[in-house]
Amino acid sequence: MNGFGYLVDTSAVVRLSRDPRLHATWRTQVDAGALAVCPLTELEFLFGARSKAQRAELKLALSHAYRVSSCDGLPIAALSTSSHRGTPAT
Repeated sequence: MNGFGYLVDTSAVVRLSRDPRLHATWRTQVDAGALAVCPLTELEFLFGARSKAQRAELKLALSHAYRVSSCDGLPIAALSTSSHRGTPAT
């Protein structure tokens, strides 16, 4: 099963971060590293950042709570370095 139990999407990441009761329900799985996001979910979540600094904070928080699963072969590497709304990529 790729070393994790649940692959969560962006809506689940947002709900888990905003709802203390929901987070408490899933605390055991979060602590065990049983939740994962795919790189596309990570990209979508980080796109909401308003600056590079906020993007770095969100990425750190995401990496502490979730594993990143592989989406081998998808052309996302170029997008992931500039995924925030603050300034256009150059």
